[in-house]
Parts: sequence; C-alpha cells; structure tokens
Amino acid sequence: MKEWGAALSFLMEVVEEHEEGDSFLDMDSLGRLKRSFQSLAYRLRVHSRVCTATFVQWGARLLLLVSLPLGFSLGALAVEGEGSISSKDWVRLDQARRVLEKSKRGLQLLDEASRVLHVDWNQLTEGDQASDPDSKKNSIAPGAISRTDSILNRGIDPQTGQESIQRSVHISLKVSQPLEDLVLDLAHELTHAARSQPVDPYDPTLTVERYLEHAILARGGEVDAVEMECRVGLDLAQQYGLSMKRCRKYEIPAEGPESASRGGVDREAILKDFGASGVYRNQIRSRLGDPSMKRMKWITDAAPELFSSTGRAPYPAALIDEYDALTDAACENSRKRVNLLLGASAPDRAPVHDDNRSAQAIRRAKLLLEGRCQNR
Repeated sequence: MKEWGAALSFLMEVVEEHEEGDSFLDMDSLGRLKRSFQSLAYRLRVHSRVCTATFVQWGARLLLLVSLPLGFSLGALAVEGEGSISSKDWVRLDQARRVLEKSKRGLQLLDEASRVLHVDWNQLTEGDQASDPDSKKNSIAPGAISRTDSILNRGIDPQTGQESIQRSVHISLKVSQPLEDLVLDLAHELTHAARSQPVDPYDPTLTVERYLEHAILARGGEVDAVEMECRVGLDLAQQYGLSMKRCRKYEIPAEGPESASRGGVDREAILKDFGASGVYRNQIRSRLGDPSMKRMKWITDAAPELFSSTGRAPYPAALIDEYDALTDAACENSRKRVNLLLGASAPDRAPVHDDNRSAQAIRRAKLLLEGRCQNR
C-alpha cells in the first residue's frame, strides 16, 4: 500500500538522518511521521490505541518511535536544548518547562512569571533556585508536592518605627508524577505565583469569608490556575495529540461535528468542584453563618474531588483552617510589635511612638488586636 511505503520510507529517512548524530526527532519530523502513521492506521482500520511508544536500538543509538495518534512522548518535546542539570529531579523539572513552552499560552505564562518573579529559566537547574521558605529570594524547585507559598517578610526599625515589607514566592513541584501532570502543575503554580496578589495577614478588616473568596475566586486564585493549566493542556492536546485527561471534564466542546479546533474551559465547572465540600459543608456553614452561605452558593455538599495540598480536606474547609493559623500568627506578631514600638521590650531605649509612622503602625496593630484577635 502507498501509505505503508510513505510511512516506512520516511522512517528510513529519519533513521539515516539521525544515524550520524545524537539528537532526537525534531518537531517537523515528528509532525510528518505522525501524519503518515495516522493515515496508515485509518486505511488499515486498525484502532490507533494499539500503537505504543517503543524504544528500539539502532546500532549503538536509541531512537524514539512514536505512538500515534495518542501523540508522541512528552519526553520528545522536552529534549531540545541543553542545560546545566545537577540531578534527575532537575532534569524532570526542566523537561516540564520545555514542554510548557510548546504552548503559546504556556510560553506567555513563563515570560510573565520570569518578569514578575525575576527567575532566570536558564539558571533553573543550577541548584541556586532551591526552595527555601526562609529565603527572601523567589525560588522554584522540585518537591514532594506541588504548591506555591507566598511569604510576606516584614521588618520594623525600632528606632524610627519605619516598616518594610518584601514578598517572596517559593514554588515546589512534585516531579515524581507523570510528566503530563507535572506540566499542568507547573502552569497552575506559575499562575498563582505571577498573577495573585497576596492577602495582608495584618489587615484588621480581613475576614474568613474574604480570605476564602480571594483564594478561590480572585485573579491568580484556584479557579484561574486550573483554567490556565487546562487551557495550556488542551493546547498541547490539540497540537501534539497528548491526552491531558484531568482537563477533559472542563473542556467546552467546539461547535460543529469533528471540529478541528477545541473549545474553551468551563470556569463554572471548575468553581463547582472547588466548592464541593461533602460532609464538611455543615461545619463550614456553622463557621460562616447563613448570610455568607447564601451569598457563597458555590459551596455545596456535593462529594469533593479537589483537596488542598495543605490538608486532607476540601478547599473551603482547608482555607478556613489556613485563615485561623494565619490570624494566630498575625496576632502574636502584632502583640510583639506594639510592645516593641512602645519601648516595653527595652526599658533603656526611649519609646518611638511619638513618631507619626510609628503611631500609625501602633493604631493599625491595635485595631487588629481589638478585632480579629479579640478571642485569640
């Protein structure tokens, strides 16, 4: 058959081209090979899922044969370029970054994160990006789970009462999971890191309701992050035939039968999953009260599917616990701050509360202590 001839002839060309060097198939070659075998599978009426990714030894070199039309291996997308890689975990993380670049949205997100976080992707695998929550330097590194910690480092000059605040972002990514999921996690966490505005834990007016809505609904929040990861995932699925299974439930099918383009991502479905709290809903209701629950109708008793990385609970319940822990820390620090500014901690030093900035800082801290900290 002509299709057999075309596919095998092209495969021999690929082998001959790569016999001289060590590089893998480039993107154009992969695309041509994919189309050849797609046509062949269709003609033979063989279900394409029987094709599997296979490694064969050609002489002393390893060539990647592609599974179609499930798409070629994510590793094939990630092998272009070289970097100073210190370990297999960093290799994995760098692979995910290279795959993410293949999506236009993913590349834009990487550029945005680079500008906001001042992260040099070329130095990503050097090891100096190690994630350290105590560091004031932004970081991204392999880890046991995927999460983003946004930390406000606040300093006070006891002589002047002048306050300085610096934000640092620390991204940890679970590199032990399949590369497909790692790519989506990278897009998710970069959305948090680059687009969200951190909550001020010392804000006297901050409520648990505001904290919860900010984490889920605000720009760079959980709904935004899942929408971005799935837009990137569906881009990659369309371009390269990757499965991106965890995003399929949020895909809005494109109009028209067998449309060549994919539809959008269903934000309402994402929000519905984040609000599903199961048996935790009654606990949440007792904490927030009926007026808040009527306004936050997206919190339901549906069986939860999404759980926060910070706890084994649905997001609304986990965020309430997170708010309580944050408030406890803010209250303790504010008490120390007032004592420091009033000079109570250093009797031999003159109090600085007459300074206007110090007076403002003391007033704000007292508002917090008299409000959110009243029963803590």
